[in-house]
Amino acid sequence: IAQSDDVTYVYGEEDSRCAASAARLQKNSGSIVVVPGAGHALPDEAPEILSNLINDVVKQDEESVIIVDSARVDRFDLPRKQPVASRWIHNRSVQDRLRGAVLVLKAGDLQAIGEASPCLGVHTESLEIVLEDLERFIAALNRSGGEIPSRLASFNGELGKWLDTILNKPLVPSARFAVETAIAQLFADNSLSNFYARVLHTYRVTSRVHIASLVADDDEPEIRHGSVVKIKVGQVTPQVDAQRVETFVASGRRVRVDANRQWSKIQFNEFVNALSHEALSGLEFIEEPCFETVSLLGDVQIEVPIALDETFAECNRTWNEQWNSAAAIVLKPAILGLENTIFLCRNAAQRKIPVVVSSCFESGIGLSHLVALAAALPDANIAHGLGTFDWLHTDLLTPFSFSDIVERSSPCAYKTYVDINMCEKALQSSSLVYLRR
Repeated sequence: IAQSDDVTYVYGEEDSRCAASAARLQKNSGSIVVVPGAGHALPDEAPEILSNLINDVVKQDEESVIIVDSARVDRFDLPRKQPVASRWIHNRSVQDRLRGAVLVLKAGDLQAIGEASPCLGVHTESLEIVLEDLERFIAALNRSGGEIPSRLASFNGELGKWLDTILNKPLVPSARFAVETAIAQLFADNSLSNFYARVLHTYRVTSRVHIASLVADDDEPEIRHGSVVKIKVGQVTPQVDAQRVETFVASGRRVRVDANRQWSKIQFNEFVNALSHEALSGLEFIEEPCFETVSLLGDVQIEVPIALDETFAECNRTWNEQWNSAAAIVLKPAILGLENTIFLCRNAAQRKIPVVVSSCFESGIGLSHLVALAAALPDANIAHGLGTFDWLHTDLLTPFSFSDIVERSSPCAYKTYVDINMCEKALQSSSLVYLRR
C-alpha cells in the first residue's frame, strides 16, 4: 500500500499513534485526511464524515464529466472609493479603478462565474494578457467538447495537470484564479462552502466569516470597523510605524503588521524595540518583515509572531518544514492559484498553523469565492484579509453588493463578519444575471 500513488490515509485528530504512522507512510506518496475531534474508532466516532470521504475518493475514479455548453468572457471597469496607493503595491502608479474580466460558464442547469482582476504591482500580467488567456481557455475547452472531468473536483493536483494538457502554456495567475473558481462553483452546485469543506477534509462550515479591516495610511482608528486591523508598514521610519501600531492597539484593536519585505533585519529590530509592552501584546503577527523572513522563524530571540505571505509566491504544491514555526500563513488564491492554495491549507491544518485567506482588491465576485473557502477552514475565529471591499465604490454582485452583506458594528467593539449564506446567494444570483446577458 505504501508504494501506491493513490492512497488516502485517514486518522482522527486525537489519535497520535496513527498520526505518526500516516506521516511516515505519506512520505512516499498519497494524501492525509485528519478528522477533527475524533480518535481511533472513526466508524463509530465520525461515521458521516468517513462515509462522505469514501464517497469522494470513489468518485475521483469515476469517468463522469461536466459538459460546459456555454462559455464567454465579459470585461468590467469599476470606480473605487479611493485609489490603491503605490506604496502598498511597490509601483509608482495609483489605481483609482478596478478593471478586470468575468468568466461565465454554463453546464446544463449549472452556472458559474470567476473573476480575473490583475492588480498592478501585485500581478505582473496586464488585463490584455488576462483576456487572451481566458479566451485561450475557452477555445481549449471547446476543442475538448466542453468536458470537465469530475476527478478534477478533488483539487489535489489533477486540475493543474488537466489545464496543462489542454493548454499550450500555463495561464497567468489572475486568469487561472477565474478559471479555477468558476470550475469549483460548477462542481459545488448549491453550496460552495460545503464543497470546499469536502475538498479540505474539514467537513464543517462556519456560518459567518470574520474580516480584518485594511488600514490606509491616513486612517484614524475610528474610521475602520472591526476588532482586527491590518496596517501596511515600511514606507516611513520603523519608529513612526510603531507609533501607528500603538495608536490602534490603544483603541482596543488587535493589529497585524504587513511589511511586504520592505525592512532590513536592522529595521525590523528597530520596529520591535520601539513597541511598548502593551503594543506587543496587541500584535497578532508581523507579515513578511524582510527577505530573510523564513530564517527569522527559527530565531528564539525574536519576541514577535511572524506570518508568511510572499514566501509562497513560488511554491508549487510543496511544503517546506521550516514554515512550521510560522504564527500564521497568509494565502492569496488570486496569486497562488486555488488548487495550490488548497494544498497549502491542507498542510497547514495538519500542522495546526492558522490560515488567513487574503484578497487582491477583487470585486464582490472574487471576494465571495474567497469567503466560501475561508468558511471551510478549521479555525472559525480567524479574521481573514478581505477588508479590501471597503475600496469598492460599486460592485459586480447583485442584487446587493459585498459591502451590503458585511455585518458592521461600532469600531473596535465587535468583530466584522460576512454571512456565508447571503454571500453564496449573491454569488449564485450574480451568476444567473451574467448568464442571461
